[in-house]
Amino acid sequence: MKRRRLAMMGSVAALLLVVAYAAQGASDVARVGNVGWWSKRPAAQPIPGPTSFEVASGPDGAESVAALRILIDGSVTKGTLILTEVANMGTAAISAPKIEVCITDTPWVLKTNPGPYTEAPTPACDKGRSPLVRDASGTWTADITSMLVGSRSEVSVMVVPAPDSTLPIPPTFIVDVATSRVETEGEPDVVPTTEPAVVAPPVNPSGPAQTPTRPSGPAVTTPAAVVTTPTTTAAPAAVVPKRLGGQRLASTSKPKHWARLIYLIPLSALLACGWVLGRKFAVERTQLASS
Repeated sequence: MKRRRLAMMGSVAALLLVVAYAAQGASDVARVGNVGWWSKRPAAQPIPGPTSFEVASGPDGAESVAALRILIDGSVTKGTLILTEVANMGTAAISAPKIEVCITDTPWVLKTNPGPYTEAPTPACDKGRSPLVRDASGTWTADITSMLVGSRSEVSVMVVPAPDSTLPIPPTFIVDVATSRVETEGEPDVVPTTEPAVVAPPVNPSGPAQTPTRPSGPAVTTPAAVVTTPTTTAAPAAVVPKRLGGQRLASTSKPKHWARLIYLIPLSALLACGWVLGRKFAVERTQLASS
């Protein structure tokens, strides 16, 4: 009976430890903020969904491209872009679709579904690119860690057709994406809480504080000088366009106190002990009553 109670208590504590560890390890340090896409394909139609878009390629090259604004609220150590195709639509392809993720420094309109292809930002694949790999369920994934690391609050990436050197002409395909998201690992930003410093009054080492003595004679009052401050009109603040990269902005998100889940372990252990002792007491009383 004693071994059974100890095994039960150990199982409860281990389960809570696993839950707390998993909660601490799940960090939300980046997310997809806005998505836009642009097309010159004549039959291109809007795709419902806040993070949906189309990527298409034809004999003349890219016909539809997309851009994603990824917001970063911490230090990223690993990032994966995950795209899910539209259900019951998948890909319309003459050639095997090949798409990739590239970084871009070109400002773009945050919501287009679709917009004119001439207004699409320019991908800077020479500065950073990562191939997207499709599985059997229609999910595309790409490692974009190198695009998210560093001191930045946001970054824009593009999903574009990838070149295929095995074909004499560009491939022909259409990929409709229903949802796009990022899975990241890292440390979220924590807003520090500052308290005003308390300044102690000066201590006189020679004894108690002395009160200054007033000189004898009539008090002389000096009239205070009146300083007139000219009224000025403040110049309007300049509007600074938000940068797509650079230093990270101060995060306003509340810190996630996942570490508090650790306190559940001793609490659950105490509850388990109480339950075991209560059950033992009830069994003993039952045995005494039956005897």
